[in-house]
Amino acid sequence: MRASVMVHVPGLRLLNEIDPIIKGLTKIGLAVRGLQGEGTEASGNMFQISNQTTLGESEPAIIDRLIRIVGEVAAHEANARTRLAEERRLYLEDFVGRAYGVLSHARVLTSHECLDMLSALRLGCEIGILTGLEVAEVNRLMLYTLPGHLQKAEGRAIPPEERDVARATLVQRAVRQASFKA
Repeated sequence: MRASVMVHVPGLRLLNEIDPIIKGLTKIGLAVRGLQGEGTEASGNMFQISNQTTLGESEPAIIDRLIRIVGEVAAHEANARTRLAEERRLYLEDFVGRAYGVLSHARVLTSHECLDMLSALRLGCEIGILTGLEVAEVNRLMLYTLPGHLQKAEGRAIPPEERDVARATLVQRAVRQASFKA
C-alpha cells in the first residue's frame, strides 16, 4: 500500500531548512516528491510525503508511521513560522506583500509562478498578514489555476499563452478583495 500526505511548508523553505528535513525523511524510508508526484518539483511549497516500503509492513502501521512523521514535519513548520514572525517579520511581510502585489496586478501568470505566489498568500492568510481572503479560497485557486482546470472551465483546449492570461484574470479577481496589513 502507498499512502501519501500533501504538506505546505513555506516557513521551512523560507528559512532554508527544508533540504535537511527531506534528507531525513528519505533516510527513514519515506519519499518526498513535488506537488504532482514523482519527478516533479515542489511548486507552491507543497510536498507529497509517502511511504517507500510497501511490503512487510501492515497497512495500519504504514498509516500510523506516516501520520506521526507528518505531525513532526508540521511541528517543524509551525516552529519555522513562529521564528519568521518573531525574528524576520519584515522579510515575512515582504514575501507575502510582493506576492499580493504581483497577483493583484499581473496580466500574465505561468502555472509555476502562480502556485509559488499563491503559497505566499496562503501563508499570509494563515498568519494574519492578509485579511479578506480565506485559506479555502487560496486552496481553490491553487487547484483551478492548473492548466486542465482552466481548459475545463473554458470548455476547450487553450494554448499556453492564453492560459497564462486566463490564470492571471482569475487570480486577480479573487486577490483584489484581500487586504494586506503589515
